[in-house]
Amino acid sequence: MNKIVYCFAFIVAVIVSGCQNLYKTEPIPAYIHIDKITLSVSDASAAGQGTASSNISDAWIYVDEQLIGCFEMPITVPVLSNGTHSVRIRPGIKVNGIAATRTPYPFYTDFTQTVMLNAGEVATMNPTTTYATNTHFLMIEDFESGNNFQKTASSDTNIQILNAPNPNIFEGNHSAIVYMDNSRADFYADIAMKDSMSMVGTVFLEMNYKCNTEFLVALEGYNTYNPPLEVLTLNPTSTWKKNYLYLSPTMGHQVGSTYFRIHFQMTNSL
Repeated sequence: MNKIVYCFAFIVAVIVSGCQNLYKTEPIPAYIHIDKITLSVSDASAAGQGTASSNISDAWIYVDEQLIGCFEMPITVPVLSNGTHSVRIRPGIKVNGIAATRTPYPFYTDFTQTVMLNAGEVATMNPTTTYATNTHFLMIEDFESGNNFQKTASSDTNIQILNAPNPNIFEGNHSAIVYMDNSRADFYADIAMKDSMSMVGTVFLEMNYKCNTEFLVALEGYNTYNPPLEVLTLNPTSTWKKNYLYLSPTMGHQVGSTYFRIHFQMTNSL
């Protein structure tokens, strides 16, 4: 066998004295509709920002700087405002792919637009975002001109580079693959960065992946003399997915280290 990598509770109390009109006219809302938020990147060169792929799942909507809420797209949101208003959209993600950890992505810019809101009508917005100017790209690996990863001493399986044409290539002319084959006695893969790099502050690993078995993303602190610590286990997916892995909590458990190596680990149990 081959393996590749509400409940609402409420009380309404009304005291009526004499004859009163209990039926009030409710205001008619305007609506904001958003299908998606598009990421734009600079030229994918040595000084570029890598792939324009994204997994922006949510729109955090502000009207005149008042938070309306966080909404998974596509969405049509009622707004009790009429006339010209400033609408700000913050691109949101699911941290580590977990729905309970939705947050605005700190490295994407907000989108602001003056919108005319009319009662009963839908205003469609097409937000775009870019990477914030204070974003530091520690490493961009697209496997087009090199490979920053290699197997460790404990791994009996190595990383390989696919060349176009190949249906398993994500973008461009190359992608990396870890292929485990029982006939070759491939039982454990531990693929790590060749060199450690400085990581401080808020650090995310953006990765596009496809796999037919689960694999582990781990982080190794340089000179901590501890094994790599798990960041997240990713489940099999037959289609390409993008995940935003939050590395900072795991970095904090590697006391005394500011240099780290990312590992991808997989076990073939058959």
